[in-house]
This record gives sequence, structure tokens and C-alpha cells, in this order.
Amino acid sequence: MQEKEQVQAGYVIKVGPGYPIPNPTEDEPWKETEEKVKYMPLQAQEGDLALYLQRNAIDVQYEGEQYVIVPQGSILMLERLEDL
Repeated sequence: MQEKEQVQAGYVIKVGPGYPIPNPTEDEPWKETEEKVKYMPLQAQEGDLALYLQRNAIDVQYEGEQYVIVPQGSILMLERLEDL
């Protein structure tokens, strides 16, 4: 019998840029271009309350504060307070 995974909650302080999107291939690949990486944004936003699986989270201490790094795939639910 498998134990139930522990679910934790915390507020989102910072999010990464998202998932990189490959640039479409050009007809003239020999041309030098300024290649800028584009990203598909993540669902989580700063200020959200996130429920996440503890198993994949990484606890870190930075400048005297305790933080948890959570991959997007481990987030179960986001609660966002918005003015309707």
C-alpha cells in the first residue's frame, strides 16, 4: 500500500520565465540573426497561494529566509485573489 503524498501550501514569491519555445526554422539558415528565446509563461503568478506535492519540492535557505522551490508539475492548485 502506497502512502499518501504530503501536500503543502505556500505563497508564490517569484516564478521562472516559463518553458522555452523553439523558433521556427527559416528558409535561409545561413543568415545571422539575433536569436531571442521566447517562453510560454507558467500558470503560477506572484502572490498566488499554491498547493503542491512536497515530494518534488526543494527547501533552500537564502539570506536568512527559508524558501521552497516547486516545479510547475508539482503544483496541484493555485488560488488567486482578483478584483472581479
